[in-house]
Amino acid sequence: MRALFAATLFCSASLLFLVQPMVGKMVLPYLGGSPAVWNTCMVFFQAVLLFGYLYSHRLTSLRNLKLQLAVHLSVLALGASALVAGWLLTADHAAVPVLSALAPAGDGLPVLNVLAMLAVAIGLPFFAVSTSAPLLQKWFAATGHPSAKDPYFLYAASNAGSLLFLLGYPLLVEPAFRVVEQTWLFAGGFVLLLAFTALCGRAALRPLRPPALMADPPPAVTPPAPTRKDKLRWLLLAFVPSSLMLGVTTHLTTDIAAIPLLWVVPLSLYLLTFIIAFSKGAERLRPLLNSAAPIVILLLVFVISSELPLPVGLLILAHTAAYFVIALTLHTELAAARPHPVHLTTFYLWVSVGGVVGGVFNGLLAPLVFPLPFEYGAAVVVACLLLRRGEPTPTPLPDGEPDPKTGSRLMVDVAVPGLMVILCMGLRFLMLQKFATADGPKDLGEVIADGITGACRFSGLSWSVGGGTVGMLLTFGPPCVLAFVFADRPVRFTLSVLCIFFVHYYLQARNASNLEIARTYFGVLIVQEDSRRKVEGVEGEVKFRQLMHGTTLHGSQFVPNAELEKVYPNISREPLMYYHRTGPVGDVFDDTLGRHKEDARVGMVGLGAGATAAYMRPGQAITFYEIDPKVVELVDGPKAYFSFLNDARERGVTVEHVPGDARLTLAKHVGDAYHLLVLDAFSSDAIPLHLMTVEAMRLYAERITADGLIGIHISNRFMDLAPVVASLAKECGLSCRLRMEKCEDDNLKTLPDTPPGKSSSTWLVLGRSEDAMATFDRHPGPFKWERVAVPDGMRPWTDDYADVLSVMKSPEVKWVRKVLGQPSFVR
Repeated sequence: MRALFAATLFCSASLLFLVQPMVGKMVLPYLGGSPAVWNTCMVFFQAVLLFGYLYSHRLTSLRNLKLQLAVHLSVLALGASALVAGWLLTADHAAVPVLSALAPAGDGLPVLNVLAMLAVAIGLPFFAVSTSAPLLQKWFAATGHPSAKDPYFLYAASNAGSLLFLLGYPLLVEPAFRVVEQTWLFAGGFVLLLAFTALCGRAALRPLRPPALMADPPPAVTPPAPTRKDKLRWLLLAFVPSSLMLGVTTHLTTDIAAIPLLWVVPLSLYLLTFIIAFSKGAERLRPLLNSAAPIVILLLVFVISSELPLPVGLLILAHTAAYFVIALTLHTELAAARPHPVHLTTFYLWVSVGGVVGGVFNGLLAPLVFPLPFEYGAAVVVACLLLRRGEPTPTPLPDGEPDPKTGSRLMVDVAVPGLMVILCMGLRFLMLQKFATADGPKDLGEVIADGITGACRFSGLSWSVGGGTVGMLLTFGPPCVLAFVFADRPVRFTLSVLCIFFVHYYLQARNASNLEIARTYFGVLIVQEDSRRKVEGVEGEVKFRQLMHGTTLHGSQFVPNAELEKVYPNISREPLMYYHRTGPVGDVFDDTLGRHKEDARVGMVGLGAGATAAYMRPGQAITFYEIDPKVVELVDGPKAYFSFLNDARERGVTVEHVPGDARLTLAKHVGDAYHLLVLDAFSSDAIPLHLMTVEAMRLYAERITADGLIGIHISNRFMDLAPVVASLAKECGLSCRLRMEKCEDDNLKTLPDTPPGKSSSTWLVLGRSEDAMATFDRHPGPFKWERVAVPDGMRPWTDDYADVLSVMKSPEVKWVRKVLGQPSFVR
């Protein structure tokens, strides 16, 4: 019986984690890749899950178990009927009907349209599946089984199913099944869940001994109802790990390394903490976790605030390990606070509310409220308040007598945060003080760094450290050590951590190199003016502006400089980085604009800093497809920080902007075909899959002239996209060439006869025929355009199929695929 209930919950949780990525892929071609789409999907699934838990809470309040079973089997039958209706309504006979008629018709993203599409596609089946966790645990408590007194262990089985399918989807399901086939895999699992649920209901109707939980217990043994304080604590203990999971994911994927599928790691750890916390023996971990959590939190605060320059791998390990310990501590506290099984569904309802609040806070509210990703630090601060290392229990006083120490403790609690801020700011001020040295004036951090470097060299070690790093370490190191003294005082400890984060974010926002910081649903955009670079042959430092999204550079431009212009005339108006004139994209523009002269029309997917406009000549036209309106404002608004677009207009170039997702807006394009269509929409190395499918490539081919070209920027640190594009070109009957060029140090020292500012890049160019490739086949020089062979067994990606792991460069991913018998297509 115990195995039956565990297997049923395992099945339901697996279905939940199969349907969410599956439906996300299905709606992507109709809704685009906007984060607003994903946020709306997230809110939909979390809201339906919450309603499922509320349904279970209400259903189990019925006294008649037979009636409960009949109602629930009817709900499951309705879910199965919806799957059958999907098979009848869709042209491809998918069990999940995604109806294009419900897609938003305008350029915006009406939330109601998205919710309607999701509700029709999967609403009823997802609701039916989401009810299983609390409902089946309550039924198990009625079976009379020896374990029925504490049925919460089944929650571990539920999360084990979630974890298995979270890892199994990209490893096993996605590479092996088309999306339509995945819908039938879900439908088969749903039927299995229905059968298992019926067996569980039957077991609950025939208990091993008379149930003591289905009717109200005798008054003498009736467990007390949860108080408001209990419910608030459950909510917060569920909210913080949920918010932290999203916060650490955002931090890792934007500020450390934009590694594809890196989000799987925090989510897997999130589920793992639930499995451990609700397993037997977890109670023995509580003292150890509550002792270790303050140390781990302060180490995390130190790593974040001091911006410790560790290798990427160590930074990822530090953040994920700290997150795991904090989430496990709070989930263990949550498991320890679980009520008597009579109130089981109430408990899960508030846990679900906490998860929903965490998702809404990070996904919807934080981008509107916070100018920087403060939500990560905010969740850490709340976690400090929830730790169970409370203050010593005060000595009871006679009734009516006030505690004389209350006022002094309150004064200290208020004073400590102020002193912490003064300490941090004072140390920072001290680190920036200038001192005269043989090499000129240096701040204290640089002086200490020079001393450390000299001591290492004297000891025979070739190790050096930067002055800025030393300054940040000495600014935040002592406050973090001081905060540990208050680890046993929750309020004092929490306020200390809050103040350290306050100083960190204040200094980050007041960074002199930041001209503007803007946060949207698409991430944090920062316009910086860097003056620390030197160009060979130019006296003094050279300034240039750059547009950053996390750690990814989306464009840069030299600030006008008389000395620089003497050596490289007009360099401040030239495209840099991977748009450099001597790079691959320069060949593509030279060929197209040279052939079409004044009537050339160019379409550009992704605006960046607008550098491609520098190629355009008088009378020509360029249209930018940009999903984030804030990028347009920073690049082409009244306060534009980059001059590429204005310079182009002054030359007589027509510049236009089309807002929205590129695939959706290109599909509505009714103007003249483009002579060149350029794609560079990979934000932070993330791949918008709906722009890399056969259906998308056919759309691009329809939007170019007979002799037109498609240029695709595929530079990527973690994935080899050349085989993907080559397979798409072959499927669509297009010719394809690739050019990869590597530069060191962004070419600021310059190669012979090459202007500075060039970076490594990899580009592909596609045309309707081999004749269109003639110019590229004759290209001289060391970096030539080459044909790209499609690997054997490589299936072109479609809206119905994609295998992302097959082109990941990671040796670990290659090894896993080899073990699973799956090919890798990395060149």
